[in-house]
Amino acid sequence: MLDGDRDARRPGAHSFGPLAVAEYAEQMLLDLTVHEWDLARGAGLAEDLDPAGVDRALDYLRGDPVMLTGPGLFGEPVAAASPASRDELLARLGRRVG
Repeated sequence: MLDGDRDARRPGAHSFGPLAVAEYAEQMLLDLTVHEWDLARGAGLAEDLDPAGVDRALDYLRGDPVMLTGPGLFGEPVAAASPASRDELLARLGRRVG
């Protein structure tokens, strides 16, 4: 059984080394949110994203996470198409909207 905060801070074993479970969860939310958009764009489907997921992922990015310093993880930031949270999130990760 999980014990909230203590378990969230506990390091988990990952292919790149140990990382707190909570940090990994933030990374996965960011990754899944952005790749949802990538897949929708590629398939010609609606490119809407869950606003709560976008806001959470954007807050994580604004905290300058260590994961973004790795080579080739995401594209270089581009200008956002609008001030909308979704567009800022995507632009920070090199996605061009529009």
